[in-house]
Amino acid sequence: MKKYIFIILILIILVSVIVIYFTGSHKFTGSNKSPSYYSAGILLPAGQNYANEPVFGNPDAPVAIVEYFSYLCIHCRNFHYDTLPKISEKYIRKGKVKLVPRIYPPYEFGEAVLCANEQGKFWQYHNYLFEHIIDIIRDANKVEDSDTDKIEEIVFRNLETFAQDVGLDEDKFSKCLRGKKYEWKVKEWYEQGKKDGVEGTPCFFVNHKKIEGNQPYEIFEKVLEEELQRLE
Repeated sequence: MKKYIFIILILIILVSVIVIYFTGSHKFTGSNKSPSYYSAGILLPAGQNYANEPVFGNPDAPVAIVEYFSYLCIHCRNFHYDTLPKISEKYIRKGKVKLVPRIYPPYEFGEAVLCANEQGKFWQYHNYLFEHIIDIIRDANKVEDSDTDKIEEIVFRNLETFAQDVGLDEDKFSKCLRGKKYEWKVKEWYEQGKKDGVEGTPCFFVNHKKIEGNQPYEIFEKVLEEELQRLE
């Protein structure tokens, strides 16, 4: 079932990739460096309410943005490169807000980022994966859709190459990824998302207030200000 879901998502993203290339919007430079808004953040142990979760910002911040997203989602990518820097500048860097990212299928991508997190490079790998997702799509598209084992192997090889490119210990990363060390966690994210009523990505919960889609920054600002004032 998991492989079937992965193939469907691959086919969906192919259409999106064509749109990106023809519109010329939000193109990446190919750098493996994190955007500046991440450089001020530290991947901290999660607070009590987010056990075993990667958290961006102060884990004791009064307001949490729980984000459900997929690396195959253009609107998710746009949020991370357009809207999140503004939220980070005004709220996360000042310790008022924390971001709790939860990655939707394909499961392999979430597992890979959590394996990178073991070596302290969650965000570097996260950004590199967004930038180079087209590499995986191109390679997978060369294989017959029915050959799911070969598609999965291509995905693994690309993810391992990305790990090398961002400076990870490739052997440790590969053991973590191929050993399915964090499969339980990404499945847990997906099941929790269904319980939370996530019908598409990106989907956000600001202290349980739901925001669907890549809304303008002003929408997030309004909800964040309301929550901060409520908690004063």
